[in-house]
Amino acid sequence: MKLVIITLLCGCLSSTLWAATLLPTGIGKTDNMLTMNGEDFQVKSIYLLAWLPGENPGIGEQPLQADYNEIMSNIKATGANTVTVLHALMPAAFYQQARAHGLKIIQGIWFTQDLVDFQNETLKSQIKADIKAMIDNFHNAGGVDYSEDIIFLNIGNELGEYGINTTNNAHPGTTSYTGNYISAPAGSNATECFLAEICDYAVTYEINTYGVRHYVSHSTWSQVSPALLDTGFLDMVSYNVYSYWPDWMLTYQGGSVTGTPYQGYIEDMKTYYAAKPFYISEFGYSTAPLKPDTACVSEQEQADGIKARWLDISTAKVPLAGGTVFNYQDEWWTQANTAAWPSVADEDEHAQDDREEWFGIVKIDGTSSSNYTVTKKPAYYAVEDMYTPAVSTGPTAAVSAGASFWAYPNPCSKSKDEAMTFANMSGKSKLQIYTLNGELVYSMDITTDHLIWNLRNYYNNKVAYGIYLAKVTAGDNIYWQKIAIKP
Repeated sequence: MKLVIITLLCGCLSSTLWAATLLPTGIGKTDNMLTMNGEDFQVKSIYLLAWLPGENPGIGEQPLQADYNEIMSNIKATGANTVTVLHALMPAAFYQQARAHGLKIIQGIWFTQDLVDFQNETLKSQIKADIKAMIDNFHNAGGVDYSEDIIFLNIGNELGEYGINTTNNAHPGTTSYTGNYISAPAGSNATECFLAEICDYAVTYEINTYGVRHYVSHSTWSQVSPALLDTGFLDMVSYNVYSYWPDWMLTYQGGSVTGTPYQGYIEDMKTYYAAKPFYISEFGYSTAPLKPDTACVSEQEQADGIKARWLDISTAKVPLAGGTVFNYQDEWWTQANTAAWPSVADEDEHAQDDREEWFGIVKIDGTSSSNYTVTKKPAYYAVEDMYTPAVSTGPTAAVSAGASFWAYPNPCSKSKDEAMTFANMSGKSKLQIYTLNGELVYSMDITTDHLIWNLRNYYNNKVAYGIYLAKVTAGDNIYWQKIAIKP
């Protein structure tokens, strides 16, 4: 990764022209996807917050005692190709084991999102210092430069609507920012200019110090409209999207393939950001046993929900850049400081009434970093199912919401038609039929131009009536079509 810079000096004027920057080897992007060595690379990631019982998480404090070999082995076994971290200063063992297991990294940095003025100069100076420390850390973790393993930098997470509004109201004249590599165009607001400034700082510092750079993004969330915070000036657009929140998500218009409100929303957001890769930086469900609110579900419902959301992401009518399951392990240590969650002094316990502590696909319980147990929830195996090539679209597959085949009759009546024909097949293909929750109910290899399905599952039982997704895989191409079974 190199930078070519030509500096022209003329009196008091100078301008820096850069001819090219080289990103990590093989990394590139299109309007829809990241690419790896010229091929689409759909991110299939798992979020990692690796502190164990007895450790005290916080900004600047590394999760030191985690068994990163075990963690990365478990993450790799799901079929994930990437691990996501929001902690800026990960220990060398994290980077070593991610590389050893062939996992790429999305390196994030968190800063307090509930501030009232993101343009405060002291705040910006502190954030820039933290960004510098993060970049220096992964360029020299245990004496090794791991920058080649990082596919992009995620700068900040979920800025609060109140802070965005107060910042914009306090700085009405801040309507653009011109950086060396990242700029907020004319007509931007003060918060957008803040993000442009700190992201430009990240790129500029890395180039000036190490002669290399990474793509940059920021994780915003569905609570905040792009009319209030538009991150389209960054290299990628990242959104944390949960199916149950905000409330309007439950009644959003259905998507083109799965018909869910979730898919409808992410398809609309991709349409808005047509020229940038659109990445779902968080999706998941809490399994808090005492279910303090309606967002909490059973462990099996968590598994089903995560698979359904990946189906929404991977079958969107315009390909998305991928997604990150939130998260690998339960955050036993989270302290929920709101009236909604009464356990506000639970930093050292896995509180059963705290939603934020139960998003993991594995449970971590114990009394210290040397005395704990790891238990895989059903969601772990759901991720394993959905991220493996047999279920997911895969990093190089061409995905179409339409189909090169057709199914008839569609809808099909169980009592009258008794069978559905799939025609116009290419031969040497595979038909798979899924429920909207991502459960595979039927699969068959095809060697002719058609197949007749008798509406029965693997156990030779008639399938329930409802909406299903038919998937045909022919070589590197994957096609989806919605089918309906009536009584």
